[in-house]
Amino acid sequence: MGAPPRDAPGTDGDRDDYCAFVRAALASYPQVRDVVIWNEPNKQYFWLPQYSESDASVAPAAYVALLARCWDVLHAFRADVNLITSTSSRGGDNPDASSNVSHSPQRFVVAMGQAYRASRRTRPIFDTVGHHPYGDTARERPWRRHPLSSTIGLGDWDKLVQAYHDAFADTSQPNPGRCVAGRCAPIWYMENGYQTTVAPAVAGLYSGSENVTVVPADGPGDPAGSVPDERSVAPDHATQLTDAIRLATCQPYVGAYFNFMLADERNLAGWQSGLLWADWSPKPAFAAFAAAAAEVRAGRVDCAALKGFPAGSPTAATGAPQANALFPGPRTDVPVLRTLWPRARRFNWRNDLWRFRIAAGEDAVYAARLVELGRGGRELAARTARPRLRARGSLKRAYLTWVVFERRRLAPGRHYRMEITLTSVASRARTVLVAGPAFYVARPARGRTGR
Repeated sequence: MGAPPRDAPGTDGDRDDYCAFVRAALASYPQVRDVVIWNEPNKQYFWLPQYSESDASVAPAAYVALLARCWDVLHAFRADVNLITSTSSRGGDNPDASSNVSHSPQRFVVAMGQAYRASRRTRPIFDTVGHHPYGDTARERPWRRHPLSSTIGLGDWDKLVQAYHDAFADTSQPNPGRCVAGRCAPIWYMENGYQTTVAPAVAGLYSGSENVTVVPADGPGDPAGSVPDERSVAPDHATQLTDAIRLATCQPYVGAYFNFMLADERNLAGWQSGLLWADWSPKPAFAAFAAAAAEVRAGRVDCAALKGFPAGSPTAATGAPQANALFPGPRTDVPVLRTLWPRARRFNWRNDLWRFRIAAGEDAVYAARLVELGRGGRELAARTARPRLRARGSLKRAYLTWVVFERRRLAPGRHYRMEITLTSVASRARTVLVAGPAFYVARPARGRTGR
């Protein structure tokens, strides 16, 4: 990383210098094979600029240029080098924010894919997906999901895989679950940690005030046989670490898990997520971490007994992960959270307001139609269905949005239906068609006109 963040390599010359530095480091330390290129470039704390003066996203493309240059330089020097990306678990996607100007990890990765495609590059730009899967708080369960926010924590494995699939599908860049020309791209969790309370016996080692929610450094653990709710708080540090390591082990394509940090920082405003106190003596959870690591090495993690999942859920075999019912492959559609069609199935011939509401699980654009059906409301083939009204627009993730057609009366005595096609903003290849129930527009009573 750079200090300040404007040291991020944003020009060809800076990229050449940086990648030459990394090459020199590998030459000096031949036992090192794995290299993370920069740190959390989706955050202004480590990479500036994130956006241009006109609020256009620029950091993802600049990071792709750095990855591409380093991949070429390092692989020419050493064929077996492992070049790793880096993303933070959270980001604001607001170029005008008063603080933490950043990209959410999903949008950052998708924008990386757009830049890669635009470059017409035919070689990869990374070997391993690096991600920091922090949750929203230290006491949040590792398997907690965040389906309606931009967070990609440890429990959001599916969102991470989906982002890389949307970004790099059908390109020369491998992504998790998709190998290209014999190259695969595993996931490494390069940072994850749970900040803890400080035991009275070592309180004198620390200074300042704690500024985040922390987990007890020691505690009783979960009761034997209990099934903790996803939204429950964790009882202690050892439970968090054990659950996190087991979950990561069972997730397909995940190849490494790094705890941040090794030893606590002394300033309580910093990080107290280490396995050691600030004086390098072991924390109570140190032994639990070591036991979990040994469990992984011995292949004894019982993936069918993971907390937060139905007992006996089918999972991938450790060491040969594949997407399955518990950890499914990338979506090919757009998730629809809720659709509210008009309750009426019969409308007065004078009615001219036609609308419904819908919410999607991700940002999407839509094309809606109000279609005339055949006699008796029977379904017509797509080529013969007759659209009478159309509407276009966009949906923001999780927002229940009105879809409103142009105000117009419909021909009476006929059956109709509203339908909508959603297309993912992240990938135009992912769509879904949602059709509402048929309804009837009544004929006017005898003697009434259509004025």
